[in-house]
Parts: sequence; C-alpha cells; structure tokens
Amino acid sequence: MPEDERDSERFQEALQLAQHYRELHAHENNLTNHRFQWFALMTGLLAATYGLLWEFKSTAEIPMLTISAFGFLVSLSATLSAIFTARAHAQIGDSYKMVFKARNHPVSAPIRGCVYRPQWRFFLPWNFIYPLFTLFWIGMGICVVTCSCPE
Repeated sequence: MPEDERDSERFQEALQLAQHYRELHAHENNLTNHRFQWFALMTGLLAATYGLLWEFKSTAEIPMLTISAFGFLVSLSATLSAIFTARAHAQIGDSYKMVFKARNHPVSAPIRGCVYRPQWRFFLPWNFIYPLFTLFWIGMGICVVTCSCPE
C-alpha cells in the first residue's frame, strides 16, 4: 500500500476518533444543560412557595423548614453533579490524549499553541451558583427558626 493511502487512512481514523470524543463532550454539555434547567426550575418553585408561606409563618414553620431542607438537598445534589461533570470532562480529555498517543496519531495543537486555563476560572458564575444556593437554603432555614413572625 502506498504511503499516501496509509496516511489518508490514518487521517480518516484520527478524524473519526476526534469526532467520537467531541460527541462525548457534547453529551456531557447536554446533561449539564438539562441539570441546570432542572435546578433552576426546582429552586424557583421552592423559593416562590417559601415566599407565599412567609405571610403565614406563625402557622407554617414546619412546611417552610421542609421547603428549606428540600432546597438544600436540591442545591447540594446540583453541586455534586457539577463536580462530577467537570471530572467527566477531564477524563474524556485525558482518554483522548492517551488514545491518540497510543495510536501514534498526530496531536492536534491548541490555537496559537497555548492552553487557556486562567486561574480565575473558578470565579465564573456556573462554578459557584450551586454552592451559593446551598448556603441560601441553609440561611432560609435559619431565618424560619430565628426571625420573628410577620404582623
């Protein structure tokens, strides 16, 4: 087999493999999108219910504490989900590099030869919104117990 045909086959195999890994990343992104929508819907409904019950706080302390506890669990679940999604993306990337190296495919260089991973990336909103809402629901539970009833 001529050298050009072997290079062409290796190139096609590398393209198919890269497409497979892109699909894995796209699947994880899709899951993240669905999880965030679920989180936002649940948090909004719980906060609206909590707000409606605040007027009747003197008789609705137990339901309000239940809503706070459920909101805490929803936020904690979303936080853990975000952590596991970040790990999944990292594992997919590591697997991609390992497979390409093992098959001796040409390594695709990042744009301009640099890897863009700023140190402030942890302060982006999608990295702290779930823990922030976890603390919010803890605060709402404390508020039910310590704040005086509306008049």
